[in-house]
Amino acid sequence: MGKYYLAKNLSLVTFTSLLLLGHLYASEPSAFEIQSGATKQEMKELQTSTQKTQFVIGDFQSRIQSLEQGVDGLKSLYEGFSITSRQDSLALKEQSSKISALEDTMNSYYKAQSVQDASINDLKTKIGENSQRIKDLDQKIDTLSEVLLKANNDILAQLQALSTQAKALQSNAISLQNQIDAPLKKEAEASTAPSTPSLGDEMLAKMSKADVLRQAKSFYRKKELDSATQLFERLIEKNYHVAEANFYLGEIAYTKKSYNEALSYFKSSVTLDDKASYMPILLWHTAWSYRYLKDNANYGKFLNTLVLMYPNSEQGKKAKDLKR
Repeated sequence: MGKYYLAKNLSLVTFTSLLLLGHLYASEPSAFEIQSGATKQEMKELQTSTQKTQFVIGDFQSRIQSLEQGVDGLKSLYEGFSITSRQDSLALKEQSSKISALEDTMNSYYKAQSVQDASINDLKTKIGENSQRIKDLDQKIDTLSEVLLKANNDILAQLQALSTQAKALQSNAISLQNQIDAPLKKEAEASTAPSTPSLGDEMLAKMSKADVLRQAKSFYRKKELDSATQLFERLIEKNYHVAEANFYLGEIAYTKKSYNEALSYFKSSVTLDDKASYMPILLWHTAWSYRYLKDNANYGKFLNTLVLMYPNSEQGKKAKDLKR
């Protein structure tokens, strides 16, 4: 549209100039007219007028040329502006495409961020729930530890009391045995026949402590309880496997239904070694010794201790079944 406007203006200027020149030339008198009636004065005036006309024509021609040059400059400027405008338009379109792509990218990022925020919030909720569960579990463990510690202290106190009782009973038994053996000893001294050591004494004198322990266990398994008792007591005198010897003496007493004596031996055994492999059996028979003695409170306590300390043992499982 701009090119058309410039070309139209240029044509109009050229047409106007030509029309003016034609008018000027038409106003100049011909030579015939001059010769026919003009005076010299008129000739001079006409010549002056012609010079002025030529000057005006030259001036118009200069202006027309200047206008043409201006139009050419405007034309070049317009063309340059058009090129620049097209380039700017392409650049704007490219920038618009980039902005659209960037907006799409940002929208995708916002969506991903929203999903991530939701995941983080869900994770925080789960962490909070787990923290509360851990706190509850810690409280339960603390409570269980307190119960176990109290039960253990009670057991130790009871076993200590039983140990004291057992020592008293043992002392009484020794005194009673001495009273029984005294007449027999007098008869032996009165006899003229020389006294000879029994076969058991001879064998014990030749056996090592380890052999004595093995033989005592063998007697116990064969239900030869008196012989087993003799050997276990000898081990205690020799200070060899004292905790285990007390356990077996407690088992022998339990088998003979001497429950107070059994409790005394069990107490001594636990005091010396509370980590032994036979502890589940010891606690089980301790509980039942109290049951047979009509002490249901201690019976229940030892069952609880057995379930807490040895839940996977045969005796622990039995104790658990009894408490259901």
